[in-house]
Amino acid sequence: MTSNTTIRSVVASKAFNDGVRDIRKGKTINYDYSQDINKQWNYERGRQFALAYDGDVKEGRHINYKAILAAVNLFMHRAIL
Repeated sequence: MTSNTTIRSVVASKAFNDGVRDIRKGKTINYDYSQDINKQWNYERGRQFALAYDGDVKEGRHINYKAILAAVNLFMHRAIL
């Protein structure tokens, strides 16, 4: 099922941040990250994001504004799907 979401909610998701963390730790892709397709997609998006952005995604519990701007830019240029 498809539904609308925001870039901020994608970047804030645990799955997205797990994907970022895995890339930065040099881990291989986890093809079976989740049975929930939305979580799997956010995990993949996080991995793609980490290849283009090396700053902090979160500052404590809050999303870094620069990370959101970078994500918007990457989504708009279709570097992340």
